[in-house]
Amino acid sequence: RGAFVHPWPWRLQCAECGWSVPSQIEILHLLAQGSANADIAEQLHLSQKTVRNQVSAIFDQLGVRSRGQAIVLAREAGFGQG
Repeated sequence: RGAFVHPWPWRLQCAECGWSVPSQIEILHLLAQGSANADIAEQLHLSQKTVRNQVSAIFDQLGVRSRGQAIVLAREAGFGQG
């Protein structure tokens, strides 16, 4: 797994939101690509429950209630590309 470099709007800055780096960043990247939790779990070698918990934490940290809202914010920040 390589490191991801993204433009960071204030809502997504690791230092400010206390993200678990790199797992939450990797999950957000895959989420922005439209990956399902099961696919994310398989790709990152995590359990589906871990991914589900991390996705919920990401929603809380972004202040969103849905996967769609999280994807929009993530894509606007440059996640999910490449």
